[in-house]
Amino acid sequence: MTPYGLIRPINFRCPSSRVCALTQLPKRTPYQVTHFFRPSSDYSPILVAFYYGIFCDMRLLLVEDSTRLRKSLREGLSRSGFAVDEAADGGVGLAHALAIEYDVVVLDLMLPVMDGLSVLRQLRDAGRNCPVLILSARDQVADRVRGLELGADDYLIKPFAFDELSARLQALVRRRFEQRNPVIQLGEVQLNTALHSAQFHGQSLPLTPNEISLLELLALRRGRVVSFASLEDHLYAADSAVTRNAIEAHVSALRRKLRAVGEPDLVKTRRGFGYYID
Repeated sequence: MTPYGLIRPINFRCPSSRVCALTQLPKRTPYQVTHFFRPSSDYSPILVAFYYGIFCDMRLLLVEDSTRLRKSLREGLSRSGFAVDEAADGGVGLAHALAIEYDVVVLDLMLPVMDGLSVLRQLRDAGRNCPVLILSARDQVADRVRGLELGADDYLIKPFAFDELSARLQALVRRRFEQRNPVIQLGEVQLNTALHSAQFHGQSLPLTPNEISLLELLALRRGRVVSFASLEDHLYAADSAVTRNAIEAHVSALRRKLRAVGEPDLVKTRRGFGYYID
């Protein structure tokens, strides 16, 4: 895990004799620290790590050679619920995309080492079907047509509005799981993947961003068992440390809140394999 900065927690004391490595956690963005961290003497280091925003909705690869834009996009996309891996050139980007099953890829075209269209072509030739959004300053119709013909799922021209980029990426993820409607009905629970919120009979459920992320992932894969390895792959960036105990702790917290409103059996366990929603 790469430390991005140090954070001084307020009113926090480690509840056990274990080393409490708070200052070694990544400071992802001021937004996440402000809104995700809830100081309490009862939180273990694992749960505090969740509140630092390490737990995300979907795993995304960002291939962009501009350091400034790449940093800005990573921060914004992390706030939008994506676990972001990044690459500064086409060669590294292709290696990442071939090695890891990403939920979506954001790809620039004018890249060093290997241009974006070559990355896209080799990605599709290798049988990788993850959604790809091209983000480029090339604004000619011929450029857009070429990118879409080679297998891109969307094309957004620079400069762009971040909210539009985020909405397009979320739509691509929903389309991948054949979920066109952002609202998913789970028994009496209504999950809105666009607003990252959940309601029970019209009343908002007090789920943390981390619990919403977990619920969304299971809902989008409804009827299929999601393994611990898959949870780690899709919900965490490459520079995040995670343990099976941490995932189990979050599942337990989500179940406890669902049980409190009358949905005790929504998230099920397939012992030895993982979790699922019918």
